[in-house]
Amino acid sequence: MLRYKLFIFLLLFVCVVFVECKTCQSMDIRNTVTELNKLRNCTEIVGYVRILLIERVKGEHEFDNYVFPDLTEITGYLFFYNVLYLTSVGKLFPNLMVIRGYELFTDYSLVIYNMPHLREIGTNKLMYIARGFVKVEKCPNLCYANTVNWTKISTRLDFTNINNGTCDACSRACDGQCWNSDQCQMKVDDKCHRECLGCSEINSDKHCWVCKNYNDHGTCVAACPRTGPQKKYRQVASFKCVTENECRTMLNGTWWIYEDECVNECPLNYEQTVRDNQLTCKYCGNKCTKWCKINNNVDSLDKVQALK
Repeated sequence: MLRYKLFIFLLLFVCVVFVECKTCQSMDIRNTVTELNKLRNCTEIVGYVRILLIERVKGEHEFDNYVFPDLTEITGYLFFYNVLYLTSVGKLFPNLMVIRGYELFTDYSLVIYNMPHLREIGTNKLMYIARGFVKVEKCPNLCYANTVNWTKISTRLDFTNINNGTCDACSRACDGQCWNSDQCQMKVDDKCHRECLGCSEINSDKHCWVCKNYNDHGTCVAACPRTGPQKKYRQVASFKCVTENECRTMLNGTWWIYEDECVNECPLNYEQTVRDNQLTCKYCGNKCTKWCKINNNVDSLDKVQALK
């Protein structure tokens, strides 16, 4: 356990010191393996990751150069459909720790469907799914879905799958709970601070592997501070506390402050407006105007949804 804690600390230290940590928006990756390059250097996805319909693949070796160790958090959902010759989700995302489920695919935050060559989920660093369930179906070669204690990750598995009964058992050291024959499911230290999901130092809200609620510039908190030298606002989509300036400059300046939150869209019956040269929201009842920017042909369901 001590060696594992040291590894996590070094992983986070390397991200802070050597890697330009990059927050990315939702990703829809399809058709070719090379599309996975969109995920390079992303440490956090604010939204969903959909990887689907990658069928022009000759063998599992084509995924060898597509590993994304920087990605630790997805605030929406992770979705796989019909990706041929991918054998392990964990090989793509070896350090994925949390899926927030702020945005769900129906009721699910992790969906793995019709993956004929998948042999394991293998995301052995995954510690927390905050909202939504796990759906696994039509993966005939998949092993170890039932050897993960999903309730420890705060979710439920919906697993309808039949394989050939050729799965190896978990290692004896795993007590029957594993991601594959070599990797046990991680046990979280119950002496961690109440705002931590795993930690490198007990009872410290500054040494968490993952924040249970909000990350206030390296400190895990239950709510963002409203008082002190600088007021902070909830950025709900990324579960962070941000200053007003950080909010207005994040992700190409598409976010603003409204009702003590950092948002990128207005609530129901409100519409975006400009006041004092700043974006905000105003009440419009049932007479709201929605402006849509379309840069190309409407040739996918995503673009149809955007017009609603």
